[in-house]
Amino acid sequence: FVLLFVGGGSSMFFIIINTLIMRHTDQELIGRVMSIYTWTFGLMPLAMIPSGAFAQFFGAPITVILSGGILTLFLILVMLRRPGLRELG
Repeated sequence: FVLLFVGGGSSMFFIIINTLIMRHTDQELIGRVMSIYTWTFGLMPLAMIPSGAFAQFFGAPITVILSGGILTLFLILVMLRRPGLRELG
């Protein structure tokens, strides 16, 4: 039941991200920007290789916590360096 909301939220997230990218990109650069954006999904499985190795040695819960911590630190860094990103919507 919860996965229904998780899937819906995920779909809405990707729709909003695509819309923001399209709105804030110059018309002549949309193809290039979207190709780089699509790369992130194609390269995502490569990140699973070190994550899987880390999980095998330290356990899945530690790996998920560490990955979440790294993501949180990255988002804080982006937020501090680019405060204008909050006003894109």
